[in-house]
Amino acid sequence: MKVAIIACQKMVEMGCPGKEACVSCFKAINEKSGAFERYKDVELVAFTTCGGCPGKRFTNRVKLLKNAVGAEAIHIANCTFLEPKCPYINFEEICKKLAEELEIPIVFGTHKLVKGIELVCTCDKK
Repeated sequence: MKVAIIACQKMVEMGCPGKEACVSCFKAINEKSGAFERYKDVELVAFTTCGGCPGKRFTNRVKLLKNAVGAEAIHIANCTFLEPKCPYINFEEICKKLAEELEIPIVFGTHKLVKGIELVCTCDKK
């Protein structure tokens, strides 16, 4: 299964809460753990961000991952769902529409949650 990951740009820039440099996402895909346990074979074909606040590039990025690199499933990284929730993107709504339009699964999550780390998103701050 060719998969792509989209992460929150703010979180990636701040230092991924799943360990620096998105280590937990890459480790999970390499070990077929976390959300990647569902696949017999898995190949990471792309890793990108949402495009940054205010999220206007998210939809195009999802489409690009399917059409340009042939992603058969797209995972939305755990960092994207940290509190406070993204004030710009309604992930549940937009991902449901995109999954139907593109006819591929859009999965919420990547690695198992890292305990003991509290990070607050600064999306609302300039």
